[in-house]
Amino acid sequence: MAMTFTHNTLLADHKAAIRQMKQQLRAQIGDVGTVFERLSARIAAYVDEIDALKAAGDPVWPIIPAADIAEGNVSEA
Repeated sequence: MAMTFTHNTLLADHKAAIRQMKQQLRAQIGDVGTVFERLSARIAAYVDEIDALKAAGDPVWPIIPAADIAEGNVSEA
């Protein structure tokens, strides 16, 4: 469950509110090191995929001719 931290008025003890928010976020995220390692692995996998596309001479970014767009020949996919 995502938490939101909003206030319409200035808090009397903003430093305590920040500490509380950080504690809640840490509890929600869990082990930050593990989360970071998983994210790093996913990014590395995407970089490897891009490098493979480049090595094969394939475009990294989708190429859509302007005429196809103008004629409505581009699907949502």
